[in-house]
Amino acid sequence: MSEPEAPQSDSPDANDLPDIKYENSSHFRVTHCDIDPGGRTPQRLFGMSLYAQLVKPPYRIVELDEQGDLKQWLIYTKREVIRHVEATVMLSLDQLETLGSWLRNEALQAKENG
Repeated sequence: MSEPEAPQSDSPDANDLPDIKYENSSHFRVTHCDIDPGGRTPQRLFGMSLYAQLVKPPYRIVELDEQGDLKQWLIYTKREVIRHVEATVMLSLDQLETLGSWLRNEALQAKENG
């Protein structure tokens, strides 16, 4: 007589789980990013752009006459902020909630640990 089958569990055995290996893509790089929380797309995804921000310095134009004397000096001082968009990440609602929870927990731990 054969032994009865063990009841199947909904949780997989650790040996049945695949090994997950992280590799950097050929475009991978580390960069400082600020964030622009975007809006919702028609596909019901949430967009978030990551960018590096810098202030463009003012520039000047110096024009000299034939003797080398200053003829004209123009300084453009309009302050411009440049945002180099590094990536836009599209997240589902579930992914957005997971990210929000993770960020919240990380912030709380950082506050507790100083």
